[in-house]
Amino acid sequence: MNRIHFTDSYLLSPQHPVTVFVIGAGGTGSQVITNLARMDMALQSLGHAGLHVTVFDPNTVTEANIGRQLFSESEIGLNKAVALVSRINRFFGCGWEAEPCRYSMRKGKGCIDTRAGNIILTCTDNKASRLEVWRILKGQGNPGYTAEGTPLYWMDFGNAATTGQVLIGTVKDNIPQPVSDSFISVPKMNVITEEVDYLKIRDKDSARAVRWRKRWKGRTCSSIPCWRR
Repeated sequence: MNRIHFTDSYLLSPQHPVTVFVIGAGGTGSQVITNLARMDMALQSLGHAGLHVTVFDPNTVTEANIGRQLFSESEIGLNKAVALVSRINRFFGCGWEAEPCRYSMRKGKGCIDTRAGNIILTCTDNKASRLEVWRILKGQGNPGYTAEGTPLYWMDFGNAATTGQVLIGTVKDNIPQPVSDSFISVPKMNVITEEVDYLKIRDKDSARAVRWRKRWKGRTCSSIPCWRR
């Protein structure tokens, strides 16, 4: 039988919008964030509570970003997270948040940020950021309940000049799974830092490091809320 992971039930029928943290608002992040806004509108039209997104990025828009990333000349000099979130909030009527800083640091306080969303999306281009995110997420623990600050999944986006990958894993040790006669349900999927030993990989190779991952090579998303191989 095929092994399958069923999406945590909280994401399918939450009591309030699903919280999403996007780390990185550059070439990949700007595309992901814009499409999350479209997904949010679609979910709400279907009766779902939708998404509440927080974007983290310390960098500002430069002339070199125009065209390569989803920014315009009028946004040069603005923080990337602020520019994107402000545009989306005006266009779609969202109340999303922008943090013009690294996820690992609280603005102006210099201490570790222990906040988390239900889904963490990393759109960065270096191994250090992935290792730092995993260190923070592991420190969240596994409470017996699920709320807006409970991290459930980590989806990592990476790309090189001609290749790219997306890998999703479970932050919570065991996601409750329904009984199935047709599939072997899997309560845990490895995150990117469990698939790849980043300590042995050069930083310039980290974006395409998924080629060295150990398991779940054939993950695909099905029409039902689950991941299978």
